[in-house]
Amino acid sequence: MWTIKKARENLKKVAAKDRHVNIIRGTVAQILVDLDGDKLPDVGLLDTTGDGLIDTLALDLLGDNQFDLYFADTDHNQVPDIIYLDENGQKKVVNVGEDMQTKMSRKASEVYRVLTDEYSSEEDLLKALVDLRDLVQIAKKQFKK
Repeated sequence: MWTIKKARENLKKVAAKDRHVNIIRGTVAQILVDLDGDKLPDVGLLDTTGDGLIDTLALDLLGDNQFDLYFADTDHNQVPDIIYLDENGQKKVVNVGEDMQTKMSRKASEVYRVLTDEYSSEEDLLKALVDLRDLVQIAKKQFKK
């Protein structure tokens, strides 16, 4: 599993190949990804525990530059096992468990695995960044407020 620092370096390199995808400056504990070229974060890869490893994939569903939907990998097995939704500052658990079955959850797990795997090729990383667009669209439909 990549450290967040190494993941940021590799994602910047592959994001340069897609004019709509940008890696935006964030804190040392986050990688912010702009998927539509507006220079505002749509997705965050976060280190919420301070161990230097990505453990959470966060999505901005409303386009308000605030993350609303989180996929957390609590055991660092590269499969998110908790999904929670932030509704007006209140976090609500949506799904718990390793066997998340919805299309959105499967896609999030696939994207998360590629983005955190230190052996992912540049082509796989670029495809995963593009797949994030699909994931955001699916999540917006499923969690319409």
